[in-house]
Amino acid sequence: MAWKKVAGHTAWLGRSSAGSHPARLRWPPLARVPSPPQVSCFENVLLDMSLEAFDDQYKDCDAKVKANWEAPTPLNFTASKDFESTWQRATSEWEERKASLRDLPSGFQAEHGTAVLAYTSRGSLYRDFNAATRAAGKSSEDYQKHFPFKRFHFLLTRAVQILGAQGSDCYTTYRGTENVHFQGADAKKQVRFGQFASSSLKEGVAQTFGKATFFTIRTCFGVRIRDLSFYLGEDEVLIPPYERFRVVRAKQENDKISIELESDGSYSSFNCGRKNGESRGFVSADPRWGCPSPLRALPWQGGWPPPWQGELQAASSC
Repeated sequence: MAWKKVAGHTAWLGRSSAGSHPARLRWPPLARVPSPPQVSCFENVLLDMSLEAFDDQYKDCDAKVKANWEAPTPLNFTASKDFESTWQRATSEWEERKASLRDLPSGFQAEHGTAVLAYTSRGSLYRDFNAATRAAGKSSEDYQKHFPFKRFHFLLTRAVQILGAQGSDCYTTYRGTENVHFQGADAKKQVRFGQFASSSLKEGVAQTFGKATFFTIRTCFGVRIRDLSFYLGEDEVLIPPYERFRVVRAKQENDKISIELESDGSYSSFNCGRKNGESRGFVSADPRWGCPSPLRALPWQGGWPPPWQGELQAASSC
């Protein structure tokens, strides 16, 4: 099995160069938890809401703005050294598979499928993309100037949303990490992965990639992408950056941490490429539950009434 290091640690899922095993989902740097001066094989990483992540859900975007992302224009292949070759490989794979994919929902286009395949492919694209996603949400300016994956993020997000709209399933999935101890997972705490997070329906598959921290996840926004992955045996469920979870329980035994997460709706501080007022987050319901999770808007610093007052009133009437 070939492992690659990212910021001092490696996590599931990803690829070996031979494609024999998954080794794809790496964790870019998160907030570090100070550790006592001692020799340790583990890196301590804080599990939180990942508020600096770019988490756009592209809800009700202006038609002209949305058209810019949907237009068949070239992607920014300079964003990652492997982007162009990975996209070409994914495009060829899509052409081979598309005839057999008979159950794709209406609105799912070739570029959506290609984006998912590209994300699951070997190479550095998924790693570079996730690292950039985790850091691009500091401000609208930061997103506009320093996030080179704008169109790829849109295509992958829409792929997840379109696939998720065809069913009402929540999934219990698993995710293992090697050499990383996720800290701060207090019971009832709200957290997000803050990037596209791969997980597996097969506990045994996840365990082969590490047990330093092992997640059991109940996801209601993640979608099954087995037929759109280069690695069918993973039985992968892809979780979007904006899904919010509540910690059910966490425990540590010796050098192993287990964390159980339950879906708690979604949270986005961006929409349509802009930070929402630069002062609040967009909280939405899990549509499969019918009612929003408790609303937690950040302070509004403008006039009164706030521009989203109607949104809050509509949600509170559920």
